[in-house]
Amino acid sequence: MNPRDEARAIENACATARSLPDMFAEVADGLTRVVPTDAFCLNGLDPVTLGETFAHHNLRPTPDLIARFFEIETGGQDVNAVPVLARDPVGAATLHQTTGGDPARSARYRDVLRPLGLARELRVVLRDRRVPWGMVNLFRGGGSPDFSAEEVRFVASLGRTIADGVRRTLVLGAVDAGQDEPGPGVLIVDLARPERVHHRSATAERLLSGLGDADWHLAKVARQAYATGRSAQSQVCSGSGRWLTLHAEPYDGALVSVVVEPTRPADIARLVVEAYGLSAREQEIVRLLAHGHTNAEISRLLGLSPHTVGDHVKSVFGKLAVRSRTELVARLFVAPATG
Repeated sequence: MNPRDEARAIENACATARSLPDMFAEVADGLTRVVPTDAFCLNGLDPVTLGETFAHHNLRPTPDLIARFFEIETGGQDVNAVPVLARDPVGAATLHQTTGGDPARSARYRDVLRPLGLARELRVVLRDRRVPWGMVNLFRGGGSPDFSAEEVRFVASLGRTIADGVRRTLVLGAVDAGQDEPGPGVLIVDLARPERVHHRSATAERLLSGLGDADWHLAKVARQAYATGRSAQSQVCSGSGRWLTLHAEPYDGALVSVVVEPTRPADIARLVVEAYGLSAREQEIVRLLAHGHTNAEISRLLGLSPHTVGDHVKSVFGKLAVRSRTELVARLFVAPATG
């Protein structure tokens, strides 16, 4: 297929896939047929925290390299770091381009890519209305040319389409889970011990069995709760497409309790709404709009004047670039973006 045909195939995958793993597999196939690579990694991102929710890749890193990679990513200070690209107008760059041809300036290159035999890297943040939902990472080995401007433009041109697919499958994954999912499981993470997990219930074991890098995800949310002294939460996607929510809370000393459970549709909806930077009041109004309430009904329910409700609705429409309630619900909860 030529690039235009591959782009249409990727758009179709993003519009029809019902799980993030399935969608990323099709997207990776399409991208690498147009842009030659030696390795790739597609990541889902939590749009609020920018934490990784899922990874589809053909890399074979050792546990030490995985740990070092996550350490660098969490720091957010490296070349082409996720937070930096998420704010960048283009949202796409090659490692050689950003370092002026000296990739050794990057800790990720020195400590992760070079040990894997990779020399060239292209990163593209996947955004919908400036909200980041994922990242495409393409790699080439030593002796290969850098990614061309045309190749960068091709991948970047699909950023919004893929981002919208990530958001769409996020919602559908929670809806498809149904009501027969197991209840919550409990773990105790000991941050003072190398092995981390002090206790793991049978239910937690079953829920986490398909989650790649499960111990890292557990340690990350546990460290966040321990550092702040408050509860912390994250959503992650397993290889089967099941979405899980991790709730962490300080327990005793270096011990942190983590509750893991299937993610509920209401939690996914809350994440999507928060990602677009809506205020608490705007989130209330979105929830009522999604349930079909009129402005007059919302005015009575929230004790606000009709004029104030109208102003909030206009603000919500403006932030999400929609013109009707139907478009609003579609953008936030299921349908792909248009325009």
